[in-house]
Amino acid sequence: MDFSEDIKWMLHQQQSLKEKISRAKYWLKVRQDKLENVFTRMQQHDRKLFNECVSAQMAKDPVRATIYANECAKVREMAAMVLRSQLALEQLSLRLEMICGFGVHQLSEERAH
Repeated sequence: MDFSEDIKWMLHQQQSLKEKISRAKYWLKVRQDKLENVFTRMQQHDRKLFNECVSAQMAKDPVRATIYANECAKVREMAAMVLRSQLALEQLSLRLEMICGFGVHQLSEERAH
């Protein structure tokens, strides 16, 4: 299942609103943890590429240094995208927390009317 199918499946289950929110919070936490792991690996890869770039510069190999620098830039772009995704999931998670704080019962009652 992809992201949108997961969300649709969760929303169409015959559960109470509180159960749906709880399930969504868990799902978001799992995805946040996965993105955190991806981001960490990207940072490690970036450091490795940067060190290789520096080594190539010191060895007076500008072609190899340029290749490593370009690859490093692409890894940093992807890491930034992963970080933005993490922040978006964090915002969703905070909104769900706010809904829980506001009160699921109040929302359910308003929905019924």
